[in-house]
Amino acid sequence: EFQVELPMQTLFERPTVAELAELVTQCLAMRVADGETIHLLTESAIIPRRSGTEPCPLSFAQQRLWFLDQVEPGNPAYNMHLALRLTGMLHEEALEHSLNEILRRHEALRTTFRTVDGQPVQVISPLQPLRLPVVDLTRLPVSDRQAEALRLASEEIVRPFHLVHGPLFRVTLLQLDAEEHLLLLTMHHIVSAGWSIGIFIKEMATFYNAFSRAEESSLPELPIQYADFA
Repeated sequence: EFQVELPMQTLFERPTVAELAELVTQCLAMRVADGETIHLLTESAIIPRRSGTEPCPLSFAQQRLWFLDQVEPGNPAYNMHLALRLTGMLHEEALEHSLNEILRRHEALRTTFRTVDGQPVQVISPLQPLRLPVVDLTRLPVSDRQAEALRLASEEIVRPFHLVHGPLFRVTLLQLDAEEHLLLLTMHHIVSAGWSIGIFIKEMATFYNAFSRAEESSLPELPIQYADFA
């Protein structure tokens, strides 16, 4: 309503409406131009980039998921999955390039988890070029293709991940027709979430639109990675 953006921590530091109102008033006084959004950052919200490539600790959310995997390894209940229907002529090379750019951009998708001195740590691997697997269903009768696609998608959803060996991100492209494909994306919840998938789709579309026209992407580099936050 006031175009003022506050960090979550503010709700705990100023737990009454009066205290929040005072802070919002201060932020509005800081506004230097109409329509500018104020971003209030506390000292603890400024996260530095870590140095080196040494293993990193887990975030609290990752610790929980790591513990559950120790109790029941490979439980597919923690697989984040999405099937995207792609209609129209598909530029497979641009799509593969887009996926590789996302893997390069987000260290979390290149992360595995092992134990060092009794404590779980994140291990971030260098980018290994991804080759997009394509399953051609056009060899089947048209009436059978949707059922086969559903069967393959269902199998992919429950295929387990191994937190130590990885990778914790998988993708498969199903071709149902010359202008109809189904892209299956699966990630373990320890490196992804529902919000993450939304970001993934948005960035993939941005990269694909650029690469399919032989252009460079305009997305800026990320200031921090998830391991920096952890």
